[in-house]
Amino acid sequence: NFIAKAASGIADDLLSTMVTVAGSEKTVFCPAMNTDMYANPILQENISKLKHLGYRFVPPDSGELACHTKGMGRLANKERLMDVFKEELIGSGDLKGHSIIVTAGPTEEPIDPVRFITNASSGKMGFAVAEAAALAGADVTLISGPTHLRPFTGVHYIPVRTADKMHKATLKAYEKANGVIMAAAVSDYRPAVYSDTKTKKGAEEGVIELKKNPDILKELGKKKNGRVLIGFAVETNDELNYGRQKLLDKNLDMIVVNNPKREGAGFGIDTNIVTFIFRSGETQTLPKLPKFEVARRIVQQYIRIGSHIFQK
Repeated sequence: NFIAKAASGIADDLLSTMVTVAGSEKTVFCPAMNTDMYANPILQENISKLKHLGYRFVPPDSGELACHTKGMGRLANKERLMDVFKEELIGSGDLKGHSIIVTAGPTEEPIDPVRFITNASSGKMGFAVAEAAALAGADVTLISGPTHLRPFTGVHYIPVRTADKMHKATLKAYEKANGVIMAAAVSDYRPAVYSDTKTKKGAEEGVIELKKNPDILKELGKKKNGRVLIGFAVETNDELNYGRQKLLDKNLDMIVVNNPKREGAGFGIDTNIVTFIFRSGETQTLPKLPKFEVARRIVQQYIRIGSHIFQK
């Protein structure tokens, strides 16, 4: 009933008057109703009319309805609604038309069917960067190792397990990308030999021969060709010098350095303390901030750097 009123321009109560005054830029419709009602061609015509006028709709989910039937018509889940509201409230559009790759999480390098080599990365920083880039209007491809996180709505999500899979997925996406923000903690080494069966206990000391994984970011740096490249470096000592060395070695525009030993900058938590190092040699150290705010500032730097690179 309300969608029909809005499509007809009727403003006979508080809500319909607010929608009429607010217009399409400040209104999001999140319909929920019986499946047959939602499928009604008159309703669908009204939805199409409002969409044509610029109003945004979050379509309903499928599942059990209030009328005890199952089908399309449940209110969209709260996570998806929150993603849409964030986009409407703080989305900027500064990166509209730009394709960005974000990598996140750890990788797992299997030893046998039940054991693997990994690290403590939770993926929270990389997922936050993907969300911030999407809110800035970018077409984001998120390539992530194993995590328990949910990617932001609209992000193209590619889950991988090993460094080799991340390497292949990143190189494939790189062909059409304008830039990369490499937040993943990629394993430097993998077992040289994989056992198809569980390795049994043997001698008191066991030896696992390791083989070096490809340096994904360094390879991307060799094929930069007008793209923006931002990397991460987790260091436990002398982080600024190590960060500068990595920035130059991998041909990056900026590197984000942090020390997980500092309180508020560890793995798996919701805050971080980082320093940005730029090609010019300048640095910018941020105080302890929520990871999403750190991510937002990283994306701001991406936009600033890109404004110079993409104009060349």
